[in-house]
Formats: sequence, C-alpha cells, structure tokens
Amino acid sequence: MRKLLSGALALTLTLALGACGTLEDAFMSPAPTAVPRADTTPVDAATATPTATTASRAVDQATPEAAMESWLAALVAGDGVAVCALMAADGNPVDSIEGAAPDCGEALTPLLSSLQELRGMFDGLSIDGATVIDDLATFEAATVKPDVAAQVIHRFKAVKIKDKWFVTE
Repeated sequence: MRKLLSGALALTLTLALGACGTLEDAFMSPAPTAVPRADTTPVDAATATPTATTASRAVDQATPEAAMESWLAALVAGDGVAVCALMAADGNPVDSIEGAAPDCGEALTPLLSSLQELRGMFDGLSIDGATVIDDLATFEAATVKPDVAAQVIHRFKAVKIKDKWFVTE
C-alpha cells in the first residue's frame, strides 16, 4: 500500500511540475474547482464490458491500452477510488486486498484534486501499441497522444489478472 501511495504521489508531483514548471509554481497554484465524483455502474463480469464510469469515460480493462487510458482519465478526474481499483500491487488487484482500495482511494483523492485543472491537457487521450509479453505490458514503444500522457505512463506497466488489465509499477 505504501509503495502504491508513494507512486501516486510521485505521479501527482510529476504532472503538477510539468504543468507549472517549478515546484514553487505547483504549490502556489490556485485551488482547483470542484468536479463531481464519477458514478460507478456495475455490469455483468462475464461480458468484459465497462465496469464503471469515471467522469464521462467508461472504464475498460479489456486491453492494456484501455486500462491505462481509463486509469489516466480517473487520475485527472480526481477519482482516487477508480484510480486504485484500476491498479495492481504485488500481482493482485488492489481491490482484492481487504480494505486496500477504499483506503487507497480516500488517501489519493485529496492528492489528485490538484490534477483536475490539468484535465484539458489529456483531451484526445489515446494509447496504441503497448508491448505485451504473456500477462505483462509496457508502454515505452506505444504511440501515445497527447505527449503529456506519454511522459506520465512511460514508467508504468499493465498486468493481466483474470482477464482484466491493471496498471502497476
């Protein structure tokens, strides 16, 4: 859990610094405008169709690219619960570890609130061509739009667990 939170904090700072230019600018930025939380809509697990919605984007874990796109959308929407539900730690989905997903989501949501003002920088998000070997995917060679998304995902991987892809470090 600690590794997951520290990775998310590092990502938050990376995005904030990239948008503001300096650490001082990142911390002196005005508070973001409140954005409504995403609704979660369960569906039949056997269909491998979207399982939730974050902001206006359906969560999709059918491919590593789709899982990463869903994760980034949740990240910039400030939805810590969705971010954590799309992640895996030590080969297990975070939400399969008792109490981990809610705790992670509650801890991340305040950190992610600063990213909501960066949401527009991720308009037109698309990821194609992840390198997949067995149940592990990397994104170094993927075609990613916009460029800021490529800077964010280059250090992350995706892992396939029970027919769903999850973001991991």
